[in-house]
Amino acid sequence: MQIVTSSPLLPLDDPEWAWFRQREELRKAMLERRFDEVERTMATLEANWWQSADSSEDRYTFLATGSGLFDYASIDAALRLELLNDWSDAYPGSYHAKQIIGHYYFRRACDIRTAAWASDVGDDQWVAAHMACVTAAEHLLKAMALSERPALAAETMMQICQYLGQPDFVDALFRGSPVEKTMRREEFEPDLYDAACAQLARHGLMPPGIVTATLPASLPPLKEDEAENPGFYWLRYCLSLRPRWSEILADYAQYLSPKWGGGDGEVEKFATGPLCSSLNEQERNSIRWSAVHDSLTDYPQPGDVREIAARRNIFEIWLARDLSDHLRFISLGKYANFTNFSLADGELAHQRHVESVRYCKAPGTYPAVDGPFRDFTNLMLIKHFDDHEGAYASVLQTAVRRFDEPTMLTVAAFAWQFGMWDIKADPAIATQLIDRTVQLEPLYEPDEFTPMHACRMIWDGGFQKESTYLTRAFAGGSCPGIAAKGRVQPVLAEHICASGQC
Repeated sequence: MQIVTSSPLLPLDDPEWAWFRQREELRKAMLERRFDEVERTMATLEANWWQSADSSEDRYTFLATGSGLFDYASIDAALRLELLNDWSDAYPGSYHAKQIIGHYYFRRACDIRTAAWASDVGDDQWVAAHMACVTAAEHLLKAMALSERPALAAETMMQICQYLGQPDFVDALFRGSPVEKTMRREEFEPDLYDAACAQLARHGLMPPGIVTATLPASLPPLKEDEAENPGFYWLRYCLSLRPRWSEILADYAQYLSPKWGGGDGEVEKFATGPLCSSLNEQERNSIRWSAVHDSLTDYPQPGDVREIAARRNIFEIWLARDLSDHLRFISLGKYANFTNFSLADGELAHQRHVESVRYCKAPGTYPAVDGPFRDFTNLMLIKHFDDHEGAYASVLQTAVRRFDEPTMLTVAAFAWQFGMWDIKADPAIATQLIDRTVQLEPLYEPDEFTPMHACRMIWDGGFQKESTYLTRAFAGGSCPGIAAKGRVQPVLAEHICASGQC
């Protein structure tokens, strides 16, 4: 199959899309090995970041990542690493080259571990993820030695510690007993080590070799108990570099929630504690969100009067707080989802979804497709609500400009192929959206709302011909992978054949 393009199909001319325009330029510069341009761009982004306290204009943390430099769907893992290493070799004194390589290895560790519950993660995945973190930490420590204010490198170290644990060799460095070899073959059962190496190989990675990193002299000493809580050490260091860094405080707070083993009230205690004392109330509420989110995840069954009343009370108290536009968008979307599922009130749910989208400023979008986006899509496809304010169309237009989420692009392909929700039909765009979905789908973990689930929802909404068109596009020569992974595919196939269309 010929991929039409890996660049967005709708224009990115408006000011709010400046980040994405610059990302296109950076990606092109990396592919063409114009590393001098990448260096200059990163230096400018960082300088602007230090001068601004406005996180809504934070291009630096958005672009100083592997995904800022590469479209993962069209650039394979081997070429990504080759380019990152070539950049580092060409500029051995580059902080950003090593910082981004370190971040890249950490994100691959997250991919290997997956977002599954810990009990569902295999031993080989754990070992491979920890191996990737060893390499990540080595690059990050080397990056820190090259910068007076290595904020993003330290932030990634905090994330490693909280999500997967600080690598043993870093603990040893803090104890003053450096370790050159770690995660060696002889430390594991042969089959486990080989399986872990196979996990790494799927992402183009190798097991760690000789560790040569040392602790940068600029790092502060460990305080009492921080050896047992290295994530807090790195958080403290980050805040010494950039006080009132609300985003990193929110990232840290999520690991204090009961979902991550924290106790009830720990997030609130943190939000009102000394590290957050300089934040305003809106920023503190972003810290609180992780605990509130956990309490709102599962919706009560219709008719469960007591649980519904309790959940509605949580929503109403939360929505009365001072929230950022993006957090209000997410919160109202969940309230709409609750309204449709628990209250069985589609009309009110639709109104709340529309209200939610008013707070979603481009290029923002839903953090996941299985949740409010799925519910909003259900209302539009199954219950056939009109899109009077263009709220749902605007969600799809943003998805097409972002060009990075396969289920959203599946629904967008339906809209552009058949002219839905006042979107002008354009089969050429629809075809490229299908091709892009094919590109993206292998990068995503199985979800409860996949491209095939979207096709099934389109079918169930009475659009059998349209669903058949999309399903065939995915299941034919263009996209066998989506059909194989889509668990609803056999049901769709049965419907298609029963209607005489197979």
